[in-house]
Amino acid sequence: MNIKLSKTKKAFAELLILLFLQCSFSYAQIRTNPYDFPFKPSSNEWSSLKSYEDKRKACQIPDSVLKSINTIALVETYLAYPLLGDLMVFRTPQEGFNKLKINFNGVAEMLLRNDIGVTLLKKYNSMKAMLLEGSPNFSRGEYSFKMQAIEILFSQIEILRSLNVTERKELMQVAVNHLIDKQTNYDLYGLNSQYISAWLIVRILKLENYHFELLIEKDPKSLFIDEGLHP
Repeated sequence: MNIKLSKTKKAFAELLILLFLQCSFSYAQIRTNPYDFPFKPSSNEWSSLKSYEDKRKACQIPDSVLKSINTIALVETYLAYPLLGDLMVFRTPQEGFNKLKINFNGVAEMLLRNDIGVTLLKKYNSMKAMLLEGSPNFSRGEYSFKMQAIEILFSQIEILRSLNVTERKELMQVAVNHLIDKQTNYDLYGLNSQYISAWLIVRILKLENYHFELLIEKDPKSLFIDEGLHP
């Protein structure tokens, strides 16, 4: 069936199509900047939040941002999350991550991203433990904590499985290098930080079905592999 339009109607139709495409493009735009949390621990507004639940609710990423932010920016948002320290207040790193996944919608979204593994690999590879030498104590502590937060995130099996075998081997080498740097800079990285790197390495080995021995007792060994709890 042929449909003939007058010049006026044709121009109007073309205008509607153009407007539709512009609206669609605007909606599909990807956010490349990390989400700027409106409440930060250093702000007066933060002090006005009286309970942990108030703080948790105030630190959720709006749905419109959550679905449009790219994975690189989402990882940086994770590292800037005001309550990220929750990772370290539970019995094990895995328990801390499980709670964070429930309490912060940014974590649940990261686990849905197909490119989260390769994005984290680039980020983790760019982090250098040696860069902290000569830095102020606060900066050193903050950087060390962010590296641990990346390692705990990377230790999640669903993220490790998003990488292919070659990428997991690259990740393991990067983790080994970071562990060596941490061990040679003990004043910058404590034992707990070193154990987090070792946990990531062990999780990769387990996923690849490599035979390895841990010189710790049987029960603590299982807790370390599954939960990151060091003896």
